[in-house]
Amino acid sequence: MSAASAMLLASLAFAFRLRGRFQLGLNGSRLTRLVHAAMRRPEQLVFFVPVLLVTFMLALKMKTGMITVSWGIEAVLVFMLAFAVKETSFRRTGLGLLLVCVGKIAALDFWGLQVRDKYITLIVVGIALTFVSFLYTRYGDTIRQYL
Repeated sequence: MSAASAMLLASLAFAFRLRGRFQLGLNGSRLTRLVHAAMRRPEQLVFFVPVLLVTFMLALKMKTGMITVSWGIEAVLVFMLAFAVKETSFRRTGLGLLLVCVGKIAALDFWGLQVRDKYITLIVVGIALTFVSFLYTRYGDTIRQYL
């Protein structure tokens, strides 16, 4: 699954080049319109499929205490990729994944983990949140241009 996700993310450069080449009509069935939407913005599909695969793989393969840590690291990597490719939906995905980490800490991890795992989780997700807020503060003008 890791290799498939890496190959899909590597093909993201090609998907950006294909963006907007297919302008098809909106008539037809719901499935036809869905295929047309995917053809107009192929980078969305090529990005979100591997991100979901990696997120679920981490949830299945990591120890219970380290799922939130690994999701926080994934969120920062997604956020940095979003800055590199200047795509708003990718950046929102990174922020959403960080928000899921914070919610998971408050709802599950803080009450059910051992003390050592609590501290590791809180420190890593806190560092991730601080880093993302630093990026937002530093590049706030650039971000407003893409909105």
